[in-house]
Amino acid sequence: MKVLAFSVTDFTLAAPGTCPITDGACGHVHLKIDGDACDNTPMMAPYNAAGAASPLTANFALCAKPKGAHSALLYLEHDNH
Repeated sequence: MKVLAFSVTDFTLAAPGTCPITDGACGHVHLKIDGDACDNTPMMAPYNAAGAASPLTANFALCAKPKGAHSALLYLEHDNH
């Protein structure tokens, strides 16, 4: 596992289910590694990791080839997805 530090602007990070209903700029992040190749399929998640704060722990053990170069994409998710 590795940690990935990040920052966001004009968006409030909060645990899922805790954003005010009227706030459209509140939610959490999902991490994709190598597209869908390293998704957390044991947990039936369409992403590798999710969180509401930096740093986020990436689970490279979910990848077929954990070592080597990878691409990572963090994307913002509204509270209701």
